Amino acid sequence: MRFLFLIFIFYGAFSVWAQVHTFLNVQVENDFINWWGKGSDRYYTGGNFISVQRIWQNKAVCLIGTELVQKAYTPSNLQAIKVEEMDFPYAGLLFMRNFILISPAQKKWTLLLRISSGTSGPRSGVALFQKRIHQWIGDEAPQGWTTMQSSYPYNQIDINFCHPLQLSSRVAMGIAHQWEGGTFYNRWVGQTWLFIGSSPVIYFVGTDSMIPVQWPHLSNNKKITGGLLIAAGIQYVVRDRIIEESVYSKTVFTPPIFSDVFLDRSIPQISGSFFFHRQNIAFRLSQHWRAASLDLLPSHFYGAIGFSFHL
Repeated sequence: MRFLFLIFIFYGAFSVWAQVHTFLNVQVENDFINWWGKGSDRYYTGGNFISVQRIWQNKAVCLIGTELVQKAYTPSNLQAIKVEEMDFPYAGLLFMRNFILISPAQKKWTLLLRISSGTSGPRSGVALFQKRIHQWIGDEAPQGWTTMQSSYPYNQIDINFCHPLQLSSRVAMGIAHQWEGGTFYNRWVGQTWLFIGSSPVIYFVGTDSMIPVQWPHLSNNKKITGGLLIAAGIQYVVRDRIIEESVYSKTVFTPPIFSDVFLDRSIPQISGSFFFHRQNIAFRLSQHWRAASLDLLPSHFYGAIGFSFHL
């Protein structure tokens, strides 16, 4: 009898857990993952994401989660010890991101709020990580990581607002906005998207990689289902601290006062993503094109592979 009380506590906790769906998401972004051949290893060269999300879904949808993110940036020539002028610097970010998503019932909008905190520079660990990856795949090792700027606090907040329009049971479209500010980025993204398929997707495609927040089917259906998402938009940059750390910023102008002669504030971007679901597992393959932030540099292709697991 003395254990009866503990049994009731564990039963109650399990009942609450059963009403809340928990998901583990893993995603890798890299410019090596693209349909146009070998990756260029330049600019935004790769990112690693792992997150845990908990979803309440009754009449409305509420999602909260936390995510660990690491991002790496490199110049055009990885064999140059000294980074050339008018090129990207070596840079890295490592941060935790907490987020909450609300999609009220009978409302034609969804809101996503994210707060990020972490560090940049050597403390991000991207130099060692990229060197190990290049050794593992037998590729050339970057030579200029010693030129990376010293570590600096990374604190960002962004608000995302989405207006979906369901055209049919398998087709939806809409527009989305993202406003972001903090110690590294001040920018806005506006875009439109088209989704075809049967996957349960909440559409948020912002500045990270234009990838929506999504989760697997909550059913025992063994059939493979999926969908296609196409998004196009433009990013308007007020401040980008990564660019401020480049060589040209120290020779042409004084940060954070940007020179519009060399910096493109308006950056077009296009994305395409395929989604595949089977029971409680989801797979995602994405391709992204983004115009360069600096006038003298070419545009950039990179891709992403992601998995979601219903725990």
